[in-house]
Amino acid sequence: MLHNLYITFSVVFPFMVYLALGMLLRRTGVLDEHSSLKMNRFVALILFPVNLFNAIYKGDLASMVRQPIVPYVVIGIFCSISFLMLVVPRLEKDPARQGAMVHCGFRTNATLFALAVSEGVFGEDVPEVTVMLVLAAVVNNIVSVPVLEHYQQKVLAARGEEAAKKTSLGALLLGWLKNPLLIGVMLGIVWNLIGIPMPEPCAVTIQNVSACAIPIAFIMLGARLDVKHLKNNSRNVLQVTAYKLILLPAVAFIYPILAGWTAQNLVAMLVAFGTPTAIITYVTTGAADCDGEMAGEIVSVSTLVSMLTIFLWLFGLKQAGLI
Repeated sequence: MLHNLYITFSVVFPFMVYLALGMLLRRTGVLDEHSSLKMNRFVALILFPVNLFNAIYKGDLASMVRQPIVPYVVIGIFCSISFLMLVVPRLEKDPARQGAMVHCGFRTNATLFALAVSEGVFGEDVPEVTVMLVLAAVVNNIVSVPVLEHYQQKVLAARGEEAAKKTSLGALLLGWLKNPLLIGVMLGIVWNLIGIPMPEPCAVTIQNVSACAIPIAFIMLGARLDVKHLKNNSRNVLQVTAYKLILLPAVAFIYPILAGWTAQNLVAMLVAFGTPTAIITYVTTGAADCDGEMAGEIVSVSTLVSMLTIFLWLFGLKQAGLI
């Protein structure tokens, strides 16, 4: 038991240190609002796409797509969205808050946690976690656009304002093609399929830039955490956090455990369905006329609570001999 506690804590400990460092830098004034926003933009536009490209271009795609998690993750995300869109209106009547709760409820931070957890548990990246990361990045970035548009129309209607013209399919496709994460994924897939050897200097550079992504992203996330105004939204924030970090992974684990999935697949499931809300939801939710402030609070609370829940999920799986 003590050995499992040590191993599990060693996985979560770096996340806690990075977050604490970000909070400290913000509190001491080394990072302010402006610099944090700039650095988060750098992480989203450069570091994460390079990180995804690096994880994909040199992997075994054939082995990845044969993993049982491929259909399971995709179906699971759509089931989660459907569940949230049915249940959230019964808990909250304000469409702006509904949009924030639904978006934050399914939009996972797998991009930030996947490879870090994989390396912490197994000592290396594994195909199961990599393919889950690709699926989550693609599906979440694609479906978030129509979901947010749906709630934006509801918000405008509730205000008595004329609804904006619905986004055309061409505009949606253009938006997807301009998404940095999707660009990183697609370039990685194309390079992998073509099979062109990466020149050593380029490979080293990509690897070094990719290695910066997780620490910097966590530090910037720590600098952005803010629960000062939680009081007004505490009920909704805690409901979404409990769903995202406890209920959803508990349900998602049922079939994989009964089916005897491998340790790698189980860790992939945890990262796919048990990680906190992605920080990008704070920006995109507000841009869609939904409650961006509450989205930011869900990001903050779910991130802080996830340090405990991820630890407990990993420890429980280890104690059960599943990983």
